[in-house]
Amino acid sequence: MKKHQIAYLIVLALLVLAPVQAEATSHYSSLTKLCAKSLTCGPVLGTILPKIAQADSPITPGGYVVIQGSGFGQQRGELYLTGLWEHPVGDSLAAVKSVKLTVPIGGEGWDFWQPGFVLGFVPDSITQVGDQPVKLRIKTKDNKWSNEYPVNFRATREVKLLPYTDPAVKPMGPDTCGTDSNFDVCNNWGDPDDGGGFYYSCGQTFFGYHYNVWAAPENDTGIDTFEITLKNGWVFDSMPMPWMVNVDPGQGLAVGPSGFPQGKKYWKPQVQWTVTANDSLCHGADISVAGPIGVPWK
Repeated sequence: MKKHQIAYLIVLALLVLAPVQAEATSHYSSLTKLCAKSLTCGPVLGTILPKIAQADSPITPGGYVVIQGSGFGQQRGELYLTGLWEHPVGDSLAAVKSVKLTVPIGGEGWDFWQPGFVLGFVPDSITQVGDQPVKLRIKTKDNKWSNEYPVNFRATREVKLLPYTDPAVKPMGPDTCGTDSNFDVCNNWGDPDDGGGFYYSCGQTFFGYHYNVWAAPENDTGIDTFEITLKNGWVFDSMPMPWMVNVDPGQGLAVGPSGFPQGKKYWKPQVQWTVTANDSLCHGADISVAGPIGVPWK
């Protein structure tokens, strides 16, 4: 950690520590006075448990969390994140064992573990989990456990290009791909009346190819409808390649969808196309999606 970062955290700790320690001292003093009237109260003072009263939320891998409370002890204990559920590739969830958080070493006589203040670092190695509620818990040097304090966990995100072969993209068919021309292909579906099969793509997420033979004097028209549904916290991020149209020799026309549903999880765009005689047309788009690292979007 850089020196200016350590200095900032020390100042922050001093600001939040004073009232918490003062309150803890006041409660302890009151308890001491009460116990002075009893000969059997001595052991009670030794059983005061650590308590987390406040903590940053949400927390995220690679970030810090400031914890305030009382009874954490002068000597370093341990800080844990509990209640985390993993979402592996598949439909089932699995409980993750408690994750131990790192408490940084301070400098010049200062430590980030104090009786009423603890600073923890959340490992950036936590993946395959989605956003979810979790809990923080402290174990003191003398093996006393604090309460479980609830906070929200926000998973680290990644951005990926969605291929047209992905299960999240609804398979094309006669009800979603226009079949008026002599050769029609939408994503991984080809019109069986035209011989079927794959021709070539104009986009890595969505595309449609249509060809009108030279002997047909009339125009061919149709609408290609695409559909994609994301799950598990994944949303549309961007469209790096705008919806493009490639026409040969240049007489065809395709009108793509307007707008892009950034931050949404469902999209059903439509493209209306026209090809003249001896004309081919290909339209398509690349779509990037964002979501928790290691969690499937379908």
